[in-house]
Amino acid sequence: MQAQLFAQLFSQPGPQPLPPPQQHPSPFPYLPMDLLRRILHLGNLRNKDILSVAATCRTLQRCAPMAYNSIHFPLDATCGSMPGLLRLMDHLTLLLRTFDDNRGHPTHVFRVSLFDPRSFPVEVSPPVEQGIDIFDALNESAEMYARLLSDLDYSLAQLIDPQTTPNLRAFILDASATGQLLPFLRTLMELARDDQRPLAELGLIRVCTSAGVTVPLPLTNDRPTMPVRNLQVKRITIRSEDVQLSRAFLAQPVGVRALDFRESVMTSEPWEAVFGGGLRTTGSARTVKQLCLTCGGRNPEFEDHSEFVSYALATGWGSLATLSISAFFKLEHLTVLGQCPLRRLRLTVNVDDQFMPEFGPHLLSGILDIFPNLEEIVLDHMRATLYSYSLTEELLVEWSTTVRQTPTLRVLALSALFVVEAIDCGSDYADVGTVCSDVEMSDSIETSLSLSDNLSNKANPMSPEYFFDELVAFSEDFFDRHLHSESLQELRFLYEDPESGYTESIGFRPHAVSRLALLPDEAERRAYVAVHVDTAYDVFWQPRWRQKPDDYFRSFLYTYEDRQNED
Repeated sequence: MQAQLFAQLFSQPGPQPLPPPQQHPSPFPYLPMDLLRRILHLGNLRNKDILSVAATCRTLQRCAPMAYNSIHFPLDATCGSMPGLLRLMDHLTLLLRTFDDNRGHPTHVFRVSLFDPRSFPVEVSPPVEQGIDIFDALNESAEMYARLLSDLDYSLAQLIDPQTTPNLRAFILDASATGQLLPFLRTLMELARDDQRPLAELGLIRVCTSAGVTVPLPLTNDRPTMPVRNLQVKRITIRSEDVQLSRAFLAQPVGVRALDFRESVMTSEPWEAVFGGGLRTTGSARTVKQLCLTCGGRNPEFEDHSEFVSYALATGWGSLATLSISAFFKLEHLTVLGQCPLRRLRLTVNVDDQFMPEFGPHLLSGILDIFPNLEEIVLDHMRATLYSYSLTEELLVEWSTTVRQTPTLRVLALSALFVVEAIDCGSDYADVGTVCSDVEMSDSIETSLSLSDNLSNKANPMSPEYFFDELVAFSEDFFDRHLHSESLQELRFLYEDPESGYTESIGFRPHAVSRLALLPDEAERRAYVAVHVDTAYDVFWQPRWRQKPDDYFRSFLYTYEDRQNED
């Protein structure tokens, strides 16, 4: 009996292995389009990476159009020479061929940009073969470069044609990194003729129509006049010094919210064409909320830039909340804007190492008498070449009193050149952090194929670690000895980043130290200390793609346009 029980016990099968787990499909391909769009764009994926994701399965093929939402071509210093321009031309030609073969998604192109994420130009010299006279080689190279540039202009005009990209909403053409003023007549004509597509952003820097610019003959024959249309754009940046271009794009704008204008002071004609045209007569200036003015170049006939600034400010602005002026002018010209709801103001109080006459103890109070509701004041420089401590004891006393008596003022930003000890910085830039578009470069293609003439004997700006301790000491001294308050949220110091060339800042805020917590031997300890502020600072006077290029690219979330154009 026992033997039968043991036999039955051991004859029963053992525990069966668990069945393999069922593989469930990943939910990622089936996410809503809005979520997929945010994941792919915030993931900082390049265009070809998005196409690779779209090719993984049939469900994700719907992501392919997103690869064409933002098209960027690096227009860097290498494009100042034949090899770099050829490389750019090849990329643009390949894109147009893709559209012609119906393999792309041109209706999903919302932004086209050409600029260099780095602002510092590097020296690019054209190669010269041995045994060839250098002057003949340069002339031949300039002619070939001009012809290739004309072909690039033609292809770019094709790309932004309404028939090719009907939903284009932003176009940036910034040639400043090449060190040249490049003619793009066909492209500019295409933009100027377009009065159907409303643009959210238009940026034209160091480009021209070739009118009044010394270029080889193949580019100057049969040049038509730029049309003047009611351009519909919300944010526009024009830094060209081309009268014809300024007149075409700024004479009759519609719906402008932000205007960034830089022009030479050699003649008043472009200033009159812009600020005496449609901006004034049609009332378009009343819609502008942000205005940035830069007076470029030097003219010995004018003692300062007051004539140009006063003409621009008398245009009829009524809604200005943000104003930046890079010029040498008198403070009294700001009184015409006294009725504007200004909140942020930037002034260049030092031009070519010379301070404006009003710079002194009563500068802040004079500004706040005109704009009593200011929340941010930036005191900057233009083309300064020396670190020069210029904040006297009397000035600091008066400024701190003004800050305490102005409850709305939250941010005071100063150039680091005004605070640290005197030292040669070798700056070759027109504004602190203003990129090389504002450097006084040659307007000639022939003479600007090499950037060595522009950048010789110039030193890079210093790294912030060299003067960080000085800024900390100055801030604590200002907070403890003069301000005696926590009303100022940020004291900012502006400097040029030697790595990128862009404007960076170091910020501090005052923090009151409780005297009750001090020991007897700490009686001499400061009542206010400087606390480092880690938050990002909005360099509002810079074009957005020049502030933080990576952030600018990651901000391309086209939910509204994509939804309109989904099949």
